Amino acid sequence: MLRIGTGTAKGRRLKTVTGAMRPTGSRVRGSLFDILSVRTVDGTVVDLCAGSGSLGIEALSRGARCCLFIDSDRRAVRMIRDNLVRCEFVGQPGQPGSSDQPGDPVRSGPHSGQFPHDGRLSLEPNPSNEKAKVWMTDAILGLRQLADHACAVDIILADPPYGDPVAQEIVRTVGERNVLAPGGLLVLEHHGDDPLETSPGLDLTRRRNIGDTALSFFQPVPAATVNRSEILPTVLPPPPSRTRR
Repeated sequence: MLRIGTGTAKGRRLKTVTGAMRPTGSRVRGSLFDILSVRTVDGTVVDLCAGSGSLGIEALSRGARCCLFIDSDRRAVRMIRDNLVRCEFVGQPGQPGSSDQPGDPVRSGPHSGQFPHDGRLSLEPNPSNEKAKVWMTDAILGLRQLADHACAVDIILADPPYGDPVAQEIVRTVGERNVLAPGGLLVLEHHGDDPLETSPGLDLTRRRNIGDTALSFFQPVPAATVNRSEILPTVLPPPPSRTRR
């Protein structure tokens, strides 16, 4: 089982599943967060192709303001929720302040949702204890939803399946749709032999090879950034269910 490396949830074990899902190993995860360092503290984070949720949960453990987890696999969504409970970032399903419906906010406190019954988006700041939300949707649809609501985030952590063309699509979408706040980072984990090109709006600023794995770091070019939004990603609704894969 995976363990959280440091922070408030240090040493907590995370559930994983065997098969197609490939959780980020502790060595790669440690190198990633050593590079991110204090950038994680009070940052807004999106964990794409989240799998077990280990990257986003590590970010929360290290002081991230909130994290949105996105995965299209129902097993992964269930596992992320279980792992958030294990690390005490949310309550047990069925208890006040928790949710077991895909796409609903998960909270560690008594605050109610941010959406009025007529479906209009509230622009009120996110409660400080609403730290995590899970969307069961496609990674690209999730990024488009953030862009459509002008929600610019600080850090996007993406770990798609090795060799999957969605990796390049993530880079292209983040660059074209201005999903990152000024100074933000897209970090993409991929096989070291996989070709990966940059995209208009993004610069490849760093690459770290760790065995067969590579971490590529992209930052938005100044002309492609938007101001950091007061709307946090954990306040937004997921994309409409009819568009999910």
